[in-house]
Amino acid sequence: MSKAPAKAGLSLVRIRSFMVVAEEMQFRRASKRLGLTQPAISAHLQELEEFLGVSLLRRTTRQVELTAEGKRFLVHATRAVDHLDVGVHEMRDYGSLQRGRLVIAAVPSITSKVLPFALEAYGAQYPSVHVEVMEMMASEIERAVQDGEADMGFMPKPAGRMSLAFSPLIMDRFAVVVPQSHPLSRRRTVTLQDISGQPLITMKRGSNIRDSVEAAFIRRRRKFVARFTVAQPETALAMVSANLGVTVLPTIYLNGDLPVAVVAIEPAIPREVGVVRRKGGPLSRTAAEFIKLTEKIVRNRRLIG
Repeated sequence: MSKAPAKAGLSLVRIRSFMVVAEEMQFRRASKRLGLTQPAISAHLQELEEFLGVSLLRRTTRQVELTAEGKRFLVHATRAVDHLDVGVHEMRDYGSLQRGRLVIAAVPSITSKVLPFALEAYGAQYPSVHVEVMEMMASEIERAVQDGEADMGFMPKPAGRMSLAFSPLIMDRFAVVVPQSHPLSRRRTVTLQDISGQPLITMKRGSNIRDSVEAAFIRRRRKFVARFTVAQPETALAMVSANLGVTVLPTIYLNGDLPVAVVAIEPAIPREVGVVRRKGGPLSRTAAEFIKLTEKIVRNRRLIG
């Protein structure tokens, strides 16, 4: 038997036709199951046999029988189609959010102040989706999302150009934090000049908070001198409470009953936080639903001080 071109042979429709005929051992019943005419099924089988170069069936007027080659091919075809069916069902589960995996990269302010609310609501709606949260600095988030390690990232909008798509989520601002006994604690607003001579507690280099505050000092032609450098805003707040100095932080960190005084900065230093994702490709359903839910949480809750 001559071998036909590949385009005429191996297709899922032809393989399924063969499998149903092999199960029913009769074209009439196979035709009813498949919803195809008997001539169409015969054509599928002939094309499949021509492609494989072997006879799969012996046809008689009343029934069909599998050849030795047909029996062997049925084993392989059944195994392959079963695997394919599992994959199709799994993808449908992902699409319908019955199962899935979501990897989120976020700066600490989002992981501590926003994500807990969003994850609680998301878990209630989609309990079978496994969520991994990676807490990172902004520069690390860009790399993780670009390289596909994370489905999305939550981070401040960078000052320069970036290769990712950015969607605004929260418009935050910076504020000065001083001890409650500090003279500036009684002020409604302060300028960066007012704290230029104060012992300044700031984040470590590479932090978006540190970069933003230092850039603001430079724009206002004020000297930026850090007295203490720490890794976490919570540490800076504890040190301010201990009268070790003052700090400048986004107001998202400054909700609640804090043992410090928070004073607005004039002119304001804005901080826009949003969602980043790779450009071009569509978001997965799991990621798209999480972003939609997070946006709703932000609208409905007072997350900025």
